[in-house]
Amino acid sequence: MAPETSLTTLPSIFEAYFPNTSLPAQDTIPRWSELGVSHPAVVAVPRNEEEIITALRFAAENGLKVIPVGGAYSPFIPIGSQIMYLEMKRFKGISIHGASITVGGGTTNKEVIEACTVEGCYTFTGNSNAIGMIGFLLGGGLATFNGLHGIAVDHILSLRIITASGRALTLTPASTEAEGDLFSALCGAGHGLAVVVSATLPVYRFSRLHMSPSPPDDEVWVCKVMFPGSAVASAARAFLTLHDHPAPAMSARMLFMRAPPSAPSPGSPMILVAATYFGASAEAEKHAAVLFDETVVSTAVSTNTSRVPFARLNDDVEPMNTRGNLKQLANAMVRSLTSASIRDTFSMWLRFGEDTPDARARSVVLWVSWDPAKMLADGLEARHTRPFFPPKDRRAFVQTWTWYTALATREAADEFASRVLSTVRAQDVVEGVAPLTFANNQRLGGGVGEVYTLEEIESLKRVKETWDKHGLFWSPIVD
Repeated sequence: MAPETSLTTLPSIFEAYFPNTSLPAQDTIPRWSELGVSHPAVVAVPRNEEEIITALRFAAENGLKVIPVGGAYSPFIPIGSQIMYLEMKRFKGISIHGASITVGGGTTNKEVIEACTVEGCYTFTGNSNAIGMIGFLLGGGLATFNGLHGIAVDHILSLRIITASGRALTLTPASTEAEGDLFSALCGAGHGLAVVVSATLPVYRFSRLHMSPSPPDDEVWVCKVMFPGSAVASAARAFLTLHDHPAPAMSARMLFMRAPPSAPSPGSPMILVAATYFGASAEAEKHAAVLFDETVVSTAVSTNTSRVPFARLNDDVEPMNTRGNLKQLANAMVRSLTSASIRDTFSMWLRFGEDTPDARARSVVLWVSWDPAKMLADGLEARHTRPFFPPKDRRAFVQTWTWYTALATREAADEFASRVLSTVRAQDVVEGVAPLTFANNQRLGGGVGEVYTLEEIESLKRVKETWDKHGLFWSPIVD
């Protein structure tokens, strides 16, 4: 990190301001989590590429690290007094042209989903409306369409970037030599390498999914089964059946959660098991048959099957998008799951809630499963560039999502997360499968040793040295 710098004046050729340090940092730069967040040195809000270049030059001259910001939902990125907080909110352009879409560096998932839906199409987007599209891509683009299309970074058509030296470049999968290396790194390990002004991705018509024989054709089949905590064995059986019998068009998830205040028993432990299917209802019911099995349903509190408009598919997550408080994510990309790991993790989650009252109501554990065949196939296609996404052979994602109000709870939250990840990885360890973490949801201060392989880390350091020799951009690889 550069030495302390005292700034007293700002250039007038781009919008920038000093944060009001008499107010909480969250009032200046509202982020999803307040952990690791203090006042930045300066907030810059460029309107075009020229102003980005000017802002980068100003940061370099004043010994600041630059963090470009789209959605402000990455809790592993620390914000502090030597940071230029580069707000990309002026870069909201969305353009659909033929079979592709170009999204600006400040667009959110929700904005892209809504724009696509109007045109009767979809593209690679995340499982939360609030996250930034560029951040989603830089970390790999793991989301709903893993089974159907693979991961997003295998399908990026181009990236428009500004480098640390102020060069404006358009990179593609056909880029070679140093530019090809940079494009590869941006696709999955892209935080801290450049400012991404825009990204171009393919779009697909809803009609190709045959979700409905008649309009509207953008409604997705969703089945949700809610279990009481006492039925953890049934919930585990249902989820593992979906996990062990994947279908490309299906995504399965399980969530340990507390009943909301409006429920008959507020705060009671619940387990949601759900399947989302991008296809016809008859096919969905066949692949998710376990959710209609009487021996499973008889232990549930409720069941619901519906068709949800694609633009509202992420609405269930909205309560978790609230900014502020102290939140931490920790995750494991795993190949094998067992009923024992689910039961043991559920017990850990219950105990964590009992021991930390301020974290009880809103801390959850999320499990997601998909068919990995398409992800693996994409990795075998011939191309000049190779995205940085090691866990393509993993079939499931398990994440602790701790949310609390007292800083003193952090130690217990970190310990809980570590125990959960160790438990869910146990079977992989037995089978000789190395532990891996999904880049975008890595822990604050957790390091990248479980995000990328040692060979990839060395390669990323070489890319960083080539394109950002003086470390202008904060990077999880070297900072």
